[in-house]
Amino acid sequence: MYDRNAFGNPDGSRTDIEDMMSEFIVFDKRYFSSGVASPDDLKTRVIVGPKGSGKTVYLRRIRANLKLNNSIHVNSIEHELPATDLVVRFGQNFAESNITEKWMYAWKFAILRAVISSILNDEDWNQDVTEKEKNKLLEYEGIIFPKYKVPMPIYSELRNILSHYSTKNTFNEYAERKEWDEIEIIVEKIFKKMPALYYFVDSVDEEFGNAPMYWLRCQKGLFYQVMRLIRKELYGNKLHVVICIRDNVMASICKSEHHTRYINEEHVKILNWDYASIQYFFESKIANMKKCYFINENSEKSVVNWFGITHIHNNYRDIEEPILQYVLRHTRLLPRDIVIMGNSLSEIKQMKTNSPQTDICKMIRKKVAKCAKVFGNELLQICANQINNNEMPKDAAEKEYSEVYTSIQEYKESTSNRMKEVFVDVTSDKLKWNQICELEERAEKLLGENCKMFDVLWQNGGVGYIEEGPNGKEEIFFNDGYPEFLLPKEKSIYILRSCLIDAIGIHNPIWDTNPVLGGTTE
Repeated sequence: MYDRNAFGNPDGSRTDIEDMMSEFIVFDKRYFSSGVASPDDLKTRVIVGPKGSGKTVYLRRIRANLKLNNSIHVNSIEHELPATDLVVRFGQNFAESNITEKWMYAWKFAILRAVISSILNDEDWNQDVTEKEKNKLLEYEGIIFPKYKVPMPIYSELRNILSHYSTKNTFNEYAERKEWDEIEIIVEKIFKKMPALYYFVDSVDEEFGNAPMYWLRCQKGLFYQVMRLIRKELYGNKLHVVICIRDNVMASICKSEHHTRYINEEHVKILNWDYASIQYFFESKIANMKKCYFINENSEKSVVNWFGITHIHNNYRDIEEPILQYVLRHTRLLPRDIVIMGNSLSEIKQMKTNSPQTDICKMIRKKVAKCAKVFGNELLQICANQINNNEMPKDAAEKEYSEVYTSIQEYKESTSNRMKEVFVDVTSDKLKWNQICELEERAEKLLGENCKMFDVLWQNGGVGYIEEGPNGKEEIFFNDGYPEFLLPKEKSIYILRSCLIDAIGIHNPIWDTNPVLGGTTE
């Protein structure tokens, strides 16, 4: 029985939890990096990775394992994050030098208010709270927090804070109230006799692309606040907030003086997928497929038996390329891309059965090209959103036209198309530093002086570089252990992702047999 989702649902938040738990790909820690190979590490408080890296899947798995412990209270995963307009408006209230600190306070207040609402109303958790203790908290109702009828999520409280204290002065006045110190002491005393309480904050990818730099600062504040909670002796034992953040947020944190503090922090799980881990993920997904998808249903479940070929001919270069390498290099080496690509290619056997004379290599090339173009266009769209954000005037939110830069689809698509125009004369997937500089100048004319197009492409995995490593030449992309936040200068060779080449429409690029490097699907 054929299934369009033979590889699974690419949206980790929609997959049935039982299916997700049973189909989860487990990595042997002896051979793979700790980020992808530690699924049951309940010490994790921060999950880091780019869009499509599986942050939600790992978060849901941690929550599911914690739910097995009846001595703790586990909240649902939160998805209803504040509107981008609120985030932009708040960010534009403060100077660059103190905006992260302000976000730390905003998240602290939101977390504390969510906890207070649970102390007052969560009957599954607050059974040990006395009426006297509740009444003591209620003295601050209308001053520190509103009237609560039910337990409130952290996102809801943050949204309420950003809405009610939307100017610099009103927020600072709220943050400086002495009642915060008083109420925190009360909450800490109550927590001493309470079961541990877990919150889960997800969906950071949903709105991040609309205003990346504003959401980056928002998420940095959340990260610092979560790490501060861990260091607090009482909260570290009883109050736990588990979050997901983007990889470029972590890179921004690591470029500060705190790099050595957080890069090997045991509470931070970095999903730094590479070719080896993605290949294992891909082959494991194939092994979990039904036998009906394979050419020989009685043989092993392998990529060769799936397609019935070991190599595929590359027409442009007139060479034979291993089929596994060919498929993987046209993704961004992310689990979501693999699932989408796998679901598309799972139709090959059925198509071949229905039309025996069909050229299977041609079918594969067509499907891979279609998926690669989707991945490349999404990458360009993400970059276009960030470039629009870079061009946004400081007073855009105050004058109520920030949505021109964050919400109008036609404006975003126009920027994405102009990015393609920058590469109109490019004929290779490899570039030298002087070519990068020339293209950046062209980008500034087409996209604006502050576009920083190649820094943006670097931060989103669209461009990397080659350098000599202990095992020969290595391809370095942004999420390979979080090197530099900005594109490193004057490297000998820079490379473009294959999917980006498909989206841009570069033909006949110089080809390299390394699977991570570029090359069109034909």
